[in-house]
Amino acid sequence: MTEQKYELIRSGRNLRAEYNVAPSKNLKFFIKALDDDTDNYLAGEKESIATMVKASGLEISSGYNPSQPMPSAVTPLGTIYLSLEGEVDTAAEAKRLEKQLDKLLADLKRTRAKLRKPEYLENAPEAVIQREKEKEQDLLAKKDKIERSLSFIKQ
Repeated sequence: MTEQKYELIRSGRNLRAEYNVAPSKNLKFFIKALDDDTDNYLAGEKESIATMVKASGLEISSGYNPSQPMPSAVTPLGTIYLSLEGEVDTAAEAKRLEKQLDKLLADLKRTRAKLRKPEYLENAPEAVIQREKEKEQDLLAKKDKIERSLSFIKQ
């Protein structure tokens, strides 16, 4: 379970990074353990997990249900939730994410326009076309991620 514990910690750190939270800032985390055995294991590892994710508080329970939507990540040990309540300047963060989203949507529009041009599709090498299609999929995934982040912040 040690590797799975570190995956949980990585997921918690990634949540912090997604919401542009300074590494020095302590936040509250919640973990919904996969089952009672996992709950017991995580309870024994609570201090080390809290230290490694820089948590001001860490609650672990297999029955945890957030009262409102929260940023989260699913891991083999359960779901880790990050509480942003009162910890993040949501207006500034929303503005930053909206700016990112605008830039991404412009890139996506250019990529899609390129892929719709018959002369581009006829003349470009297949490898270049494939790269553009992969870029489109990557941009769509990033767009979804930013929109999900915005939905948590704007609540």
